[in-house]
Amino acid sequence: MKKDNRILNWVTIAVCLAAGIFHLSVGVKAMSTMTLRTWHWMFMVVLVFIAFPAKKGGEVLRWYDWILLIIGVLTAAYIIWQWPSRGQLLAANDPNLKLMDKIVGVLTILIVLEATRRTTGIAMAITATVALVYLFWLGPYMPGILLHKGYSFDRVMPYMMFTTEGLFGISLGTCASFIVLFVLFGAFLQATGGGQFFIDAAYSLTGKFRGGPAKTAVVSSALMGCISGSPIANVVTTGTFTIPLMKNAGYEPETACSIEAVASTGGMLMPPMMGAAAFIMAEYLNMQYGQICVAAIVPALMYYAVLFIIVDKEAAKKGILGLPKESLPKLKDALLSRGHLLVPLLVLIICLFNNFSPQKTVFWSTIILVAISFLRKQTRLTPMAFLDAFRKGLTGVVSVATACAAAGLVVMAISMTGLGVRFTSSIVTISGGNPFIALIFTMLASLILGMGLPAAAVYIVVACVAAPALINMGFSPLASHMFVFYFGIISTITPPVALTAYAAAGLSSGASAIRVGFKAFLYAIIAFILPYIWMYEPSFLLDASVAQIIPNLVIAAVSLFFIASGTVGYLFNKITPVGRVFCYILAALMLVPFLTVNYIGLGLGVVMMVLNRLHIIKFIETKEGENGK
Repeated sequence: MKKDNRILNWVTIAVCLAAGIFHLSVGVKAMSTMTLRTWHWMFMVVLVFIAFPAKKGGEVLRWYDWILLIIGVLTAAYIIWQWPSRGQLLAANDPNLKLMDKIVGVLTILIVLEATRRTTGIAMAITATVALVYLFWLGPYMPGILLHKGYSFDRVMPYMMFTTEGLFGISLGTCASFIVLFVLFGAFLQATGGGQFFIDAAYSLTGKFRGGPAKTAVVSSALMGCISGSPIANVVTTGTFTIPLMKNAGYEPETACSIEAVASTGGMLMPPMMGAAAFIMAEYLNMQYGQICVAAIVPALMYYAVLFIIVDKEAAKKGILGLPKESLPKLKDALLSRGHLLVPLLVLIICLFNNFSPQKTVFWSTIILVAISFLRKQTRLTPMAFLDAFRKGLTGVVSVATACAAAGLVVMAISMTGLGVRFTSSIVTISGGNPFIALIFTMLASLILGMGLPAAAVYIVVACVAAPALINMGFSPLASHMFVFYFGIISTITPPVALTAYAAAGLSSGASAIRVGFKAFLYAIIAFILPYIWMYEPSFLLDASVAQIIPNLVIAAVSLFFIASGTVGYLFNKITPVGRVFCYILAALMLVPFLTVNYIGLGLGVVMMVLNRLHIIKFIETKEGENGK
């Protein structure tokens, strides 16, 4: 490594260490909202321009990187310096905007857009740019619901920079308060070997069974998703190990990549972490984060159950066996070497589900993790590993922070122009007051916005413009926000822009990215069904009586078997397209929110399984399946 690079690396570590200590202190010491958010942005700006050079793959910072770094630091410092006095003037309805405020405001916008482009891609930067152009200039010339009177810099800039209504809104605030801490916890868990423990444990438990490598991918990705805030990061972490294993076992390259993409995306849906968007949801709904986790647990388990059954049926269909027991890691060895790392994770989960403060919970869980790592030599944190955990954690959260900052500008434009209220009314009007049609429009909006945007940003925008329409139609706030949250997440495996699927395809030579995208979409079909179900049946979010929850979930569990069978084309034998249609119909009967229909579907499903097992209903079986099992 060149001397300049070594210096820059140590500067990055020093900034990450300072930022990490600052954010961890929030877990034990109260801090004003604007103080936390403005300092958080200062740290993120520094990290953007020293860790994400404009030139991809660049080893050193160019002159323009240094200029942007200096401008970013100076503008952030100006906001930190001026916001207390400006906040008082705004409270007195006297913005008293100075020329310097205008200059800093324009430079801040440019810094946010460039930082977003570097870290999350051009799509989010363009979205924020369009929102600002619409806010400042295009409004008076737009048709229909897009029309507004237009806003001047004098009106917008004070609120954008010096209040919690613009750049430093809920989205960036949630990143500063919660997301950084949880990402840091995940980074320390990885540094102590927690990720390797999850993979070894999953491999030892599932590797010997039919389709073992693919089942390992499902289980390990679900576990890794608990500590990772990005499906793409999950793919490149576990996929480099699981995709070659699946291919060697006999899975086609596209199938192996699709399984990994769907499994990694599901990590964003699995409590307790659930990615960044769930923290923002808790803020929007003014609910305890533990309540969000409770509501999310059944859909997440159903998602992974379907994928697990799909993996098993693909293995049965292609005759893929498990791996020899002697080639697998032993669970006992994994537990003895790294099992103690489960303690801080269990502390985290128990405290969150009991509605303890998320900041204090993750602070003490991180402290416990660092302390307990010294119980075994292989998990012990060396000074360099300790510093590297801070570096990876803070640089890992930069893309989320910049996306949240850009989303804050979009939300500000939506709020000031009244577009959110008008969009809500238009959904009701276009749908003709039909709630189901409104759900379809909301789903499409989430999926379209998700083409290239981070899940957190998609959720923030759609939660502002679409979720209120669903709530006004009588759906519960929690169900409505979970609806847009889910489609914001699975947009990353929805063609034509299925970024996580494409990332998985990049890990396997010979895999077609397009085919991986469409197969991942098919494997994740349950995620497109469940949100509609819980909108009408709250028991799927555990928001009902036990007497209502139990029968619904038991029948739903059986329906998962038929969804997987229809997707793969394998019940107990290979089945024809007619048989696949039958499977989907029976699954639909078991999932619709009418218990009587559910019982009918369950009865027919049991009959179909028995007849297929006995080869009595041969018109749904392929010729190859008539003689085999």
